[in-house]
Amino acid sequence: ERGMKWSDKFSRQYLLHVKALALFNQKKIDVKQHASMQEEALYLTLPRVGIERLEKWSFSSQEVSIINALSYSYGKIGKENEIIELLAIIRKQYERKPFHLMHYVSGYELTVRNLGNILGNVGRYEEAIAEADKGILMGLQAGRGAILVATLYDLGWDMEQMWKTGVYTKKESLPYVKASYALSKVIGSISTQKFLIKQLKKYGDIIS
Repeated sequence: ERGMKWSDKFSRQYLLHVKALALFNQKKIDVKQHASMQEEALYLTLPRVGIERLEKWSFSSQEVSIINALSYSYGKIGKENEIIELLAIIRKQYERKPFHLMHYVSGYELTVRNLGNILGNVGRYEEAIAEADKGILMGLQAGRGAILVATLYDLGWDMEQMWKTGVYTKKESLPYVKASYALSKVIGSISTQKFLIKQLKKYGDIIS
């Protein structure tokens, strides 16, 4: 921070972004403060215009990272619809890019995972499942697993919320949660594994 040129807005944006993440993960700031710092970073380059005009904006990889970082905090402070619209615009832009999505896999995979997660949290389960499907396919094609653990669980959880409708049952949702657990044993943390064991026990499934 001391060695950075503050006249360079891109360096300043990056610093504000990662500083907000670091402080939030250390519990030194709350979700509102985190959102405020990320917004400050984002609007150093993103124009403050209506959401419909952003459909023509070419988002930088740094702006995509900031918006994805905002998704959790916005979900906690009642701005779910705003972040859903932003993430949906970014996802569509990735899908319209001239090269294969494999060139943008990290940004695309993170975006569809967070979009699906927020959609599920607000009860838009079918849409959430569709986004999770895209993320799982991309993760498998690219041989990436870090986000895939969460996306697999999300899809199973979204299906579980729809059991009462009869559209999905335990038969459809359980394999995704089990796959998430299996992958977490290879690349996940102990805390993630413990969380998934608790979820599988709710299904009545026995973990070996």
